[in-house]
Amino acid sequence: MEAPTATAPKLGALVRPPDRAWIGILCMAGAIFIFSMASVLTKWLTESYSVPQAMFFRCLVALVPVMVVAAWEGRVQVWRTQRLSGHLLRASFGLIAMALLFTSLSLLPIADVTAITFAGPIFATALSVPLLGEKVGVRRWTAILIGFAGVLFMVRPGADGFRLAMIVAVCTPIFYGLVATTLRQLTATEENLTIVFYYMTIGATVTGLILPFGWWKTPDVTDLMLFLTLGLIGGIGQFLMTHGYRNAPVAVLSPFEYTAIIWTSLAGFFIWDEVMTIWTIVGGSLVIASGLYILHRETVLRRQRA
Repeated sequence: MEAPTATAPKLGALVRPPDRAWIGILCMAGAIFIFSMASVLTKWLTESYSVPQAMFFRCLVALVPVMVVAAWEGRVQVWRTQRLSGHLLRASFGLIAMALLFTSLSLLPIADVTAITFAGPIFATALSVPLLGEKVGVRRWTAILIGFAGVLFMVRPGADGFRLAMIVAVCTPIFYGLVATTLRQLTATEENLTIVFYYMTIGATVTGLILPFGWWKTPDVTDLMLFLTLGLIGGIGQFLMTHGYRNAPVAVLSPFEYTAIIWTSLAGFFIWDEVMTIWTIVGGSLVIASGLYILHRETVLRRQRA
């Protein structure tokens, strides 16, 4: 599953009337379903096309819904920013994460990749200590270690079924963790749409420049439509997620991110005859439990500081 290209607002700014929470839940559930389908399309397309080509269409076409939303909300100068260097750093981490994710999807079962990427928040919490100077208590460190154990369960280094592609998959949530840390700094001054705009623009530019050097394959009409769909639904999913966070608290919405394992498991089974192993089920459960506990502790701590 693709990670979001922007982050949620601070918890203190997310208090909404209870009757609007269901809108946020529906938006988040829809966004996760769409991101899951984007992963399915990515896996399908990267069986025949290069990862940079898939990234190019993902970034370029996603700019269309971004600009539509910007016009709808009256943000005609969405490119205005005070933190260009921050956007470049965020885009660098994001593009590496996207390349790793797309490569993993092309090599491994889709449900396995989805479960491993759930470790993103765990790595983000661990990285916040050296990069942001945040303090992480014993409880969250325990959850982090349990989450790492879950990743090891899924990867099983030294096992007969271990593949180099597993290393690529594990690196994906590490870079998503780096994305999360840069976003926490960017969102202090930047709007979500501006962050998404620069990410997609830089991504389309970088991948577009390298495509002529052996990475481009002219798609037929059907595959071209799939590429366009990949980019379009990615942008729509981001809009739904952002709208969801405006209507419900993070603590309410974040657990719905884990529903991605349902959609990707079903797609993997019916399209590629993939079945999750007991290792993925156990390891993924540990990662999900760790992520939920870290979310719970951060919610409690923020309420205490409020």
